[in-house]
Amino acid sequence: MSIRWAFFIFNWARFCEIKPALKAACESGNFDELEIADEVLEELDEETEPASAANAIILELCGEGEPVYFEAGLAELIRGLRRYPRGEDVSETLGSMISAQPNVDEWFQAGDGLAGILKPDETVTLAKAFAAFRRKYQPPDPPKGLAAITRRFAPSESPIDHLSDLMELVDRAVTAEQGLGVLCEQ
Repeated sequence: MSIRWAFFIFNWARFCEIKPALKAACESGNFDELEIADEVLEELDEETEPASAANAIILELCGEGEPVYFEAGLAELIRGLRRYPRGEDVSETLGSMISAQPNVDEWFQAGDGLAGILKPDETVTLAKAFAAFRRKYQPPDPPKGLAAITRRFAPSESPIDHLSDLMELVDRAVTAEQGLGVLCEQ
């Protein structure tokens, strides 16, 4: 089973605004009085767990912009970033996002869904780490010969191909004074 990751801009202020009402609805299991989430609730079936419903609502209301997808190999990419000069901080933050569920409260934790959130100030810290990393980073040379031919038959793109897209997304989030979220789909 493959895991797909999607990083996106996360509207932290909106999350803080809806969090109290959403948490109460999740704890009671009654989302009927939540006017903010009618469209999302219509798409869910009646058997959806409250945490999964809350997670879906948060994603819909707080996720912004076009995400950056990683089809496979994200964990290996994050481990590999440690080998680059100034890659440790980037690797630590991204690794935490996909494994430690930062800022994801227990009441909306779900297997599939929002896996980690960075607050705006944490996103600024990641952007600074990426800026330091970029000063020394040299993308690997494209494969040649047999490696280039075999890569054309690979079922998904290499995660390194999306690293610059992720750096740009983090920069856009900082410019917009927003956070960063990551979605996990299994």
